[in-house]
Amino acid sequence: MKTHVGPVLALLVVTLLGVAACSSGGGGSSSDDTGSSAASGASAASGASAASGASAPDTTVPGMPFSSADFTTVVPDGWTNATDNSTAVAQATASGASPSANLALFKAPSSGSADIGSISIMVVTPSVPDGNLASYLASAGSNGATNLSQPTSFTLGSDTGQYITYDDPPQSDGSAFESEDMAINHGSTTYEIDFNVPTDQFTDLTPDLQEVLSSWQWNS
Repeated sequence: MKTHVGPVLALLVVTLLGVAACSSGGGGSSSDDTGSSAASGASAASGASAASGASAPDTTVPGMPFSSADFTTVVPDGWTNATDNSTAVAQATASGASPSANLALFKAPSSGSADIGSISIMVVTPSVPDGNLASYLASAGSNGATNLSQPTSFTLGSDTGQYITYDDPPQSDGSAFESEDMAINHGSTTYEIDFNVPTDQFTDLTPDLQEVLSSWQWNS
């Protein structure tokens, strides 16, 4: 679940070029996770994808490429491509933002919990200048996120962005979630990648986020 204040997320229509493939956690200390974060390991990498659409069943396609007009990546092995599931997208999108703002949504393997976590990829409108990316991410703290780490730079292809980790506000059912939230500019567009999973699975699922980032390639 997104917790930013400030720029609004807006729809970017994405045209699928190939076969579709298969942000705020609570409880754990995010700063402790910063050194082993997926973004820090993605500095030499590039990947991700999707299309907005009407509600449709989730499609599980383990470890297959996922392409869009802007970038390509893979859906991690065992994860579900839920981009066309409007209910799932609404749950993963910031409060007050349109679900259609989501470019891609990958759901984590089921662990029996009501919300199993996700990787969501969005475009931020208006775009955020490079010098303001850190403060944009830190605005999550104004909406209940805690244990925010210091913003840290990472690279995706030839572009440099910022990421932070933080704990989500407590969920209504008492469950604890943690996020690694990334923002990066490519051309004139600001992209946001939010890895939001149960706190007790954050470490185990981080390699799956790394798989998305290391497979990332910009199309232009």
